[in-house]
Amino acid sequence: MKLRPDVFIKTNFLLFFICSCPANAADKIPWEQLSGDQQEILEVLKESWDEMPPVRQQRLQKKAEDWQQLPPEERELMQKRMQHWQSLSPEQREDIRAHYKKFKDLPPDEQKELRERRHWFSNLSQEEKRQLRSRWESMTPDQRRAMAEKGGRLPPERRQKLRQYIDNLPPEERREFRRKMHEMTTEERQKLVREILGD
Repeated sequence: MKLRPDVFIKTNFLLFFICSCPANAADKIPWEQLSGDQQEILEVLKESWDEMPPVRQQRLQKKAEDWQQLPPEERELMQKRMQHWQSLSPEQREDIRAHYKKFKDLPPDEQKELRERRHWFSNLSQEEKRQLRSRWESMTPDQRRAMAEKGGRLPPERRQKLRQYIDNLPPEERREFRRKMHEMTTEERQKLVREILGD
């Protein structure tokens, strides 16, 4: 049976997130009880539906409902993400799963810090990202380790104070500040942070 690309993507979306939704009841869901839209989304599972454990049926039904509620632009984004996921090798997928598990095992404050760093990086210009990558790639493993250990490991309240200082700068000054911070040595950067924080 040849699947339409949109049905394939929808189904993979559901399967990819199958473990994220808790199930409550233990009753099996007959295929006929699913709405027409849910049946279309879950079409590839029709033959094996009756053999599935009730918990899995309920999770899939919930994900099909969630899919129907997504605005078109979010569906498109999810389809692109699923296409990207499908294009990855099994090794790449396993690597992503391992990193995700490692992230989930971190304390909440460290998870928050990593999210903030990712957000900060995503807001850099392409040129700033290129420069940062180039600088990182030119470092020795010891330099990278030292940078990771020293860079940005401020206590949460001091990190918040520094973030507020940076956020209050006009956009052009903020970009210039970040550019200069990346060009500084670790010692220069630490000195500037101490000055900003009034140490």
